[in-house]
Amino acid sequence: MASQRSLNATELVLLEKVENESAKSTLSMKDCVSQFAETSVGNSVVVVSSIHSIWESVVGPDTAQHVKVRHVRNGVLYVAVDHPAWSTQLKYMQERIVSELSKALVNEEITSIHMSVSRK
Repeated sequence: MASQRSLNATELVLLEKVENESAKSTLSMKDCVSQFAETSVGNSVVVVSSIHSIWESVVGPDTAQHVKVRHVRNGVLYVAVDHPAWSTQLKYMQERIVSELSKALVNEEITSIHMSVSRK
């Protein structure tokens, strides 16, 4: 089953703004998705989705179990680790991860990784 990501409050406000500013007409699903993807919120969701699809191949299965991608802002990839030791491991891998993600992502350059410990 695919992992679902809920939008945070800021993303919901921006999505509502796009909806409210849109012309009041009936849009196809394709048009709705296109409009959403053109916004910074949409781009972030698309980028994170792209990262999720390749994450295990970039960091390896063991690391992928302990490091979860959260979001991307201004070229910074935010991840949550389930133990401080995985943060240390990721620091050693950071240069390679940044390089591989930047090559794989067409419209986004990842410049660094920000790690936080989350035991959830």
